[in-house]
Amino acid sequence: DQVAWENCKNLLLQQAEAWNRGELEVFVLGYRRSPRTLFVTDDEVRVGFDEMLARYKETYPDPGSMGKLSFESLRFMNIDADHVICTGTFILRLSPEPDGEERWGRFSLIFRQENDTWKITMDYMTKGVGVRPAGEILPRPGTVETKRNIDPLPPKGDAAASQPTKDEPGKQ
Repeated sequence: DQVAWENCKNLLLQQAEAWNRGELEVFVLGYRRSPRTLFVTDDEVRVGFDEMLARYKETYPDPGSMGKLSFESLRFMNIDADHVICTGTFILRLSPEPDGEERWGRFSLIFRQENDTWKITMDYMTKGVGVRPAGEILPRPGTVETKRNIDPLPPKGDAAASQPTKDEPGKQ
């Protein structure tokens, strides 16, 4: 698990570094180049790598429009041996001033491993509203987060898992 998470996290760090250099074409190399790659935002769904790239180019037509990208509060969890999900917060600073314009939002990514390489196959992001909540800032590139998300599901056969709670409607 830890090796998969580190590989996925390193991919995100590489993407942020490419973004911050204004290299959109390098940034998108983190995505699976497939007609089935999904890119979902609050207001649209793009299906396919080429559609996703077109959306990025429409939104960020030149390096000057890209700003500086960073991540906070990353959490990783294995779906199975070849898929990892990551949730977190993205921060896009459009101005170098400390109080300059900033965009932020939450995201969920699904990574898929193919031939020992991890790529993003689904990207769902929301637009943040209001003041961004404080979170753990992603360590500098090359470091690995020490806190990890634990699978929230109890093990199979766990007696507590089969007991209904008063919060679950229809179960008594």
